[in-house]
Amino acid sequence: MKFIRQGATHKVCIGPVVAVGNGFTPVTTLSLASADEAEALVHDSGTVVDISGYTFAAVTTMDGYYNLTLQTGISNTVGHVTIAINDDSLCLPVKAEFTVVEEAVYDALFAASAAGYQVPIWAASNSTVNLSGTTIKTATDVETDTADIQSRLPAALGANGNMKADVRDYGGTAATTSGGRPEVNTKLIEGVDATDQLAEYTKLGAVFAIGTVNSQTSLDLTAVGGFAAVDDYTDYIAVIRDVSASSTNAVCFRRVTASIEATPGQPTITLNAAPFFTVTTSDKVELVPPDLEVLTRLPNATPAANGGLPTVNASNYVAGVQGTINTLDALDTAQDTQHSTTQSTLSTIAGYLDTEVAAILADTNELQTDWANGGRLDLLIDAIKAVTDLLTATNAEPTGVPAADATPLTKLATIYMMLRNKVTVTSTKKTYYDDGDAAEFEKDLSDDGTTYTESEVNSI
Repeated sequence: MKFIRQGATHKVCIGPVVAVGNGFTPVTTLSLASADEAEALVHDSGTVVDISGYTFAAVTTMDGYYNLTLQTGISNTVGHVTIAINDDSLCLPVKAEFTVVEEAVYDALFAASAAGYQVPIWAASNSTVNLSGTTIKTATDVETDTADIQSRLPAALGANGNMKADVRDYGGTAATTSGGRPEVNTKLIEGVDATDQLAEYTKLGAVFAIGTVNSQTSLDLTAVGGFAAVDDYTDYIAVIRDVSASSTNAVCFRRVTASIEATPGQPTITLNAAPFFTVTTSDKVELVPPDLEVLTRLPNATPAANGGLPTVNASNYVAGVQGTINTLDALDTAQDTQHSTTQSTLSTIAGYLDTEVAAILADTNELQTDWANGGRLDLLIDAIKAVTDLLTATNAEPTGVPAADATPLTKLATIYMMLRNKVTVTSTKKTYYDDGDAAEFEKDLSDDGTTYTESEVNSI
């Protein structure tokens, strides 16, 4: 972008001007007075100014460049200015663009020792700022606030430098006393009928505190969040967390069955975490609906006494694979059987491969004998070569009457001789000659006016 000071007379550089014939030779004779067009377009007003009378001179030692002195008629209007010069027979069209800026802006940018254009927002000569009702902080205020923040940071940062964060409020309820996630108030679930609130709530993986109703091993859902009797909880997973002061934060998973939910549909669920720990009123439980559980059960499977993996009975099997393996001994027996079967199969394959390899080796040995000098294949190739050599060697012309059972090579030579050499024909004879012009054999000719006949070849 090229700037022009508003209202000033500017000498600007125009170019390069190049020849219309080739588009690269500098033109040094361009004149605005004789040019087809010499105008300036002042963009803001849309005014076209004739500049054909403006001072325009070629720059010495810079072929193709000219100094143009712009007058106030162009620079008076702030905005874009486009210079256009056309001399159709002399040069390619010339275009130059400039921007006219306010005097103060131009001087702030280009005057001697200019500091750059900047205007304070409170400078009355440039703008008006209404600060009524606004408190502007002083440097001392900012320093005080910064020092306060710095004094709070050490306590807010953990050992690893990360910011500590305690959840104190979640959906309008306080954090748990054990420091875990907050108890979520079910009343915050909108648009859900009261009889479905617990079912929807447990689908979120909500955590409930155990109530003190029937006993220490019972969860009364009516005492937790004010729920009434809801859906049947059979097959839900109860995740019981031991959070008592003396615990090791053990976790026990129990499936809710009809035997521990005495009356299906009622809000009381009997909890049992034996043999891991005894459920107390300070523990936590999470109910997970069947459609969200990640633990699956095998049909006809009995849980192990120590809470480990279930023992799978003979009724369980993967589709398409009959039978089960329930013990390490059975697994070892099955593995031995499979190993024996595999070994037998491999032995059969090895025997087959031995037979095939032996046959291939016998054929290979026979071929090696046949290819040896004097062997069967060697003699056959030698015989073929003896014949093919005759096809490339120089052969004497055949003589005498050609035999009917002559060799192929003699037959070819006879045909060639009959085509190449002299032949004489009379009313009764056709005679064939050799290369030395000696008659070799002839044919008898006859014509009864209906049939023309040539006899077999015969001697002269």
